[in-house]
Amino acid sequence: MKTIKIIMNLRYKLLVLFVILTASIFPVNLQSQDQTNARGKGMSNASMVTSFGIDAFGINPANYYYNKYSTIKKPDKKTSVKMKKPQFEISIFSAGASLGSNADFNFYERYSDLISLNRENLVSTFTDVNKLREFTENILPEEKADVGFDVDVKWLSVNAVMPQVGALNFSISDKIALSTFIPGKEQTVPSTYNVILDPLTGRASLTDVELHQEEAQSSWIRKYSLGASKVFESKKGTIRSFTFGFAGALVHGFGDIHAYKSDFSLSTHGISYDENGVHVDSVTGMQNFNTQTSLTDYFKDFAGNPSSTRFTLFPEPAGVGYSIDFGFGMQIGNYVRIAASVTDYGKVKWTKNVFSNFDRGTFAYRNFYLNNNDPTYAQFIDDLKGSGSRNTTDHYWTDMPTKFRAGISYQPSDKFLMEIDWVKGNNNQPGNSTDHIVSLGSEYTPVEFMSLRAGTSIGGPAKIIFGLGVGFKTPVFSIDLAANAINQMIRNSRYSFSVSGKLLF
Repeated sequence: MKTIKIIMNLRYKLLVLFVILTASIFPVNLQSQDQTNARGKGMSNASMVTSFGIDAFGINPANYYYNKYSTIKKPDKKTSVKMKKPQFEISIFSAGASLGSNADFNFYERYSDLISLNRENLVSTFTDVNKLREFTENILPEEKADVGFDVDVKWLSVNAVMPQVGALNFSISDKIALSTFIPGKEQTVPSTYNVILDPLTGRASLTDVELHQEEAQSSWIRKYSLGASKVFESKKGTIRSFTFGFAGALVHGFGDIHAYKSDFSLSTHGISYDENGVHVDSVTGMQNFNTQTSLTDYFKDFAGNPSSTRFTLFPEPAGVGYSIDFGFGMQIGNYVRIAASVTDYGKVKWTKNVFSNFDRGTFAYRNFYLNNNDPTYAQFIDDLKGSGSRNTTDHYWTDMPTKFRAGISYQPSDKFLMEIDWVKGNNNQPGNSTDHIVSLGSEYTPVEFMSLRAGTSIGGPAKIIFGLGVGFKTPVFSIDLAANAINQMIRNSRYSFSVSGKLLF
């Protein structure tokens, strides 16, 4: 968990930088799914069918192309009916985030502070009756808590539509994400441990204390993506148009941490306090953990001296890979549109600063103080860190967070549309989930330059969420504002906002 905490600290540092830069650079987004689609955020991510142009990035490459049926059309009736010249969109530096858990927003920070794998905090918590009770009674959740931190940055996106020919899109985007879950209080630290107090000596013993942790993953990847889409239109029949799109990306990975499911048990005898600190007569136990890591040099520098580390936009990648998106869209009559897509199909090969830890064994230490100056304690901590089990390897592979999407929209007029989408990931990589998620969203345009949006999603780590948004559009630019997971923001568990903008010409 030490390396995971490094990623989390860096995530906060990067996020602060993103927000500062965002205040001075026009387009910005804070949202989930594709974090940089504020229109979709306002519809609780029910927007895969009706997101066009730049908004289609990472969702459905078929919609890079838009026509008279597309909601991207400018509020100029002459140009929206039929495009006769190329249309361009540009977005520079847009960012978005979805942060929190279904316990409370600060839960995981408190959790990791007490049992981080720097191991000093872990030992301090599990050898102190009051700290252990505080941890189990006030920090651990009663039921399973999903934890996710997902930050997306789209540094640049350019979309060009050539009427009756097709569309091209070029985008550079980053994703920094962490995902894990805590199974619940009883499953994490079973209440079967014993607290024994010796009335004669005043010494305490904590025996049979167990800690069970699930997998935790963190990653930072960047995509350099080039995509294209082609439309085939028909003036007769029920099917008015069919659009197909494809995108390929070079992927650079800057950090990947994978801590597999782990188990830890500890029995501490003869805990006492004197002028030298906390003394332990004996400690015995076992641990079983396995981690796999690849980091760019920037992360290693940050771990060694965070205050002097200089942020760089283009660190040397620790891994290189590929990603593929493909999808289609079909206009049925004047009112109905269907679409489906597969995004982020690919792999990353990690080759820089690669190491793994695998430690499965027992330990026993006697007569020491919980102080770094005590050589027995220092040896105990090194043992828990798995220092002797760290191995360097040449490389390993990870999958991209592949998603499958499908949806249908109904737009009876220029003023109103509704859409229902389904999404499912094929893995639980950071920023992804194998849960089925169904979203229902709507958009109402009371006046030509403004749209109001609302939606709800069911499924996934967040279970049930509600979103609201508003968009403003002129012939030369558009701006969208949205908030999702409003019900969870009210109870301070998840936060998800989005503000996005782009130039149209």
